[in-house]
Amino acid sequence: MLIKKRILISYDYFLPAFKAGGPIQSIANMVRALHTHYEFYIITSNKDLGSINPLKGVESNKWVDFEGGKAKVIYLSAENQGFWRIKDVIKAAKPDVIFLNGFFSIPFTIYVGLFSGVRRILHTRGMIHPEALAKKKLKKWVYLFLLNQLEFFKKIEFCVSDEKEFSNLMQWYPKARKAWIVSNFPKINAEVKPIEKKVGELKMATIALISPMKNHLKVIKALVNFSGKINWDIYGPVKDFAYWELCKREIKENNLESKITYYGELKPELVSETIQKYHLIVQPSESENFGHSLMESLFQGRPIITSHNTPWDFLLENSAGFNTELNVDSLTNSIKIFANMEQGKYNSFSNGAKLYAEKAIDLDEIKQQYLDVFK
Repeated sequence: MLIKKRILISYDYFLPAFKAGGPIQSIANMVRALHTHYEFYIITSNKDLGSINPLKGVESNKWVDFEGGKAKVIYLSAENQGFWRIKDVIKAAKPDVIFLNGFFSIPFTIYVGLFSGVRRILHTRGMIHPEALAKKKLKKWVYLFLLNQLEFFKKIEFCVSDEKEFSNLMQWYPKARKAWIVSNFPKINAEVKPIEKKVGELKMATIALISPMKNHLKVIKALVNFSGKINWDIYGPVKDFAYWELCKREIKENNLESKITYYGELKPELVSETIQKYHLIVQPSESENFGHSLMESLFQGRPIITSHNTPWDFLLENSAGFNTELNVDSLTNSIKIFANMEQGKYNSFSNGAKLYAEKAIDLDEIKQQYLDVFK
């Protein structure tokens, strides 16, 4: 009987019902794709990002099954996130490989990463992209500098999502022991449903955490002087409440309530059918390690408007959308082009989005990349 290698995954937030996008979705998709090859154990918090209350519907501080046994997950309460408790949890899992995700967690990066005698790999998850580091810059730079000085990463390998992220890593850790370039695991829905497109009308959505990184405020400002029938629907949990208050104030002061609607967090199982209601997804992010909702939109034949700071570049050349500059004028122009499209031109972009996604994603190749990393 073949004995499976045990992989222990560590990340701050791993919800029982996953949000669309982000490392949570990528980790979950990886487990779904590789659970027949490995035994997965996941150590995480029993609270969601920014929440003070435990997750509903989960049992804390004990190993529970994920999706019928594809992995074992332990949701640790705050009082169980100390170094010695985490060390005991790891010992119980008996991992062959520890797969860390992100830099900025004391319990789930530092404490787990200090577990010696086991091969450790850290996925950077876009957290050292210059735009990402610009938020809370001093705090993050001091933190990373100290870890480097203490040689925390001396025996840790790295994973990055693409060449751009590899370049960012090399700026911080040019002597990295090993750096694997592996793509994020996407969720793919191949079905494309047609949508009617009239000149002067546009239905667009954003499915993402609400924070300055996603630039909701710039989209609002782009719509201030917009004529025509345009609707922008926003989905996603609020990460930065002060920023969201600014957004709401801008909407109210410019009488945009009829154009912009906030629907709150979207259940993961509703993401696909929700995307199909819109002509495009707009998300001009400061940076994106992957952008799962953008990828899913492309696969469903819905073009996207995003920045140049995502893996989804050369969109216009592929008739898949626009890479906009991070200013209001550029964003306004991109939205206007789509608003003024007639059906035939829009259909060309819809087909282009689907073809672009199919060329960009090779699931068999991604699976092999992770098999090579964990072997």
